[in-house]
Amino acid sequence: MDNKIKIVEIFQNNLNDFFETLIEQYPTETDLVLVKTFFNHFCSPVEIIEYFCKNLLTTDVKLMLEKEDENFFLQNNSLFSDIQNQQKVFHFKNLWKNSNSQQKVMIWQWIKKFKRIAELYKNN
Repeated sequence: MDNKIKIVEIFQNNLNDFFETLIEQYPTETDLVLVKTFFNHFCSPVEIIEYFCKNLLTTDVKLMLEKEDENFFLQNNSLFSDIQNQQKVFHFKNLWKNSNSQQKVMIWQWIKKFKRIAELYKNN
């Protein structure tokens, strides 16, 4: 199996696990279930990982991730650049603001993992 195909499979499995974890942590956030379903049934895993490469691997974003700068979620729109509904973007940013420190640590770990997987994909 080609390296890129393996990386995409790893990415897809991790993305699914990430949404499962988010749904567990935020059981009242039904939008998370919708996003997970959308990604699993209507998006190509290659398109998603390439979106992550494009939006997480810029110099500015990588620096924010290294520093765990909350502006990555609050001011930066790299994760939300294709979302037309700005109310949803605002809602997800508020979700971050209202998360406890344990939830934030967990999310940072996942985002950094996705950055590493995107780097592997890009470099293969």
